[in-house]
Amino acid sequence: MIPANFLKIKEILLVLLLTIISTFFYFYKLDNSYFFTDEILYLDSGRQYLKGNFENNMQVPFVAKYILGIMYPFVDHDVNLLRTPFAIMGIISGLTLFFIIKKEFGNRLGIVSFCLYLFNPIILDSTKMGMLEAPMHLFWLLFAYFFIEANKNLSYRLFAFSGLFLGLAFASKFTSIALIPPILMYFILHLKENKKYILRYLLMCGVSGLGFLVTYFPAIQYLGIKSTILRVSSAFVEGYVGRSDEGKLHLINGEVYLKSPWWSYLYFLVNKLSIFGAILYVGGIGSSVLNNKNKFLYFWGTFFLSSLVLFQISGVKSERYLSSILIPAIVLVVIGIDYLIKKFGYAKYLIYGLILIQILITTFKLINQEPDRYNGLVNTFISSETTQFTQNKKFYIYGSIRSIRWYIHGKAEGIDMFDFEKNLEDICSKINIYDYFVIDREEIQRYGDNSITLFLNENLGKFELTEKYGFNIYQRKAAKDLILNCDK
Repeated sequence: MIPANFLKIKEILLVLLLTIISTFFYFYKLDNSYFFTDEILYLDSGRQYLKGNFENNMQVPFVAKYILGIMYPFVDHDVNLLRTPFAIMGIISGLTLFFIIKKEFGNRLGIVSFCLYLFNPIILDSTKMGMLEAPMHLFWLLFAYFFIEANKNLSYRLFAFSGLFLGLAFASKFTSIALIPPILMYFILHLKENKKYILRYLLMCGVSGLGFLVTYFPAIQYLGIKSTILRVSSAFVEGYVGRSDEGKLHLINGEVYLKSPWWSYLYFLVNKLSIFGAILYVGGIGSSVLNNKNKFLYFWGTFFLSSLVLFQISGVKSERYLSSILIPAIVLVVIGIDYLIKKFGYAKYLIYGLILIQILITTFKLINQEPDRYNGLVNTFISSETTQFTQNKKFYIYGSIRSIRWYIHGKAEGIDMFDFEKNLEDICSKINIYDYFVIDREEIQRYGDNSITLFLNENLGKFELTEKYGFNIYQRKAAKDLILNCDK
């Protein structure tokens, strides 16, 4: 007989080990991926909200923006520290998922779910950003944990916690509407058994509404409730619904789309997880329907389908959206794995082998990850070319002005090193002062060549052309003046 205290210590050590592992993966190279344009936008909005200015970006709920706005006065432009709260949310999310699965299937499959979550590069990349996904996924999982337990024992306290995290999920991102179908399904199933569920669900809905409104209280205080509702609703229709209907120029596998093709998520899955990971997910989800886990399966199956439909009908699809679909998908994979191992004992070797391959691939990619995009351009290339911004070389950069300004902040102060004008006419008279012309290839792929890129390509003999971090970098050769008639 194993002493109960030993089992308790063993479980504590296991949770501690999982925490240490996930802490390494979430904080290692946290600032490598460049500070995305939306992160900058949310940060700027959050700073304005804290000053009482609610004019901008009202279509996006406030939680992530508040976090960034609160952090900025203490950490300034330190991307590592700005993203730290989101990385911590990722760690807690993985542990919450472990406890959800552990309650149904035990420690072993709890660890499997933790590994599927942590070593999924799509979820990992999306969480290591100051974006909406990290808080939304955390509140999704905390809601699910308390909600499932509340329905088992009719606890008012657990239903209240469920409502709190449901409200915070909506306050993180409106796509939390994907939770409504599984909640309704669970309510109908339990209502047949006991009418007492009605009051408890009403309590949950009430607490949920309060949790959501609390995040909007500063806006209501400054604008009034009617004005706040009008601004949020009109911004939501314009920002979410409008963009989904009209589309947005974006790249998938190097091709430009206004609206994403239907197979986008399958492409992201295979491209980022590898074919082995894709087989594991497709096979696990397919096998889950054979398991007899009843209500637990119904909840996560409904959640997966509602998430899939919601994000599939969106005109613009991205890896970050797929990360949200993968949250309930991981639970279904575990349910499928449970069935396969019970039905075919030898299947566990194949399953654990596929998981190990995914762990190795994700670990290898992370260790070898280099700074990307504007982070790599400014902090690696330009820093090297100017001996850490001490040499006054002149750069013309065509790309995201918001991202450029973010990364040159505090560098080369007092030295006029950078220009960002978008038209050749604006830089025509000073064309020969630039040592480097830097062109964002994604911008050109999306919008086509412009007068500047056409001019550079017509004068290629006067430049040394290199490709780094997603940019074409034209370095002017010595004594090679550029001739351009500015009167045309």
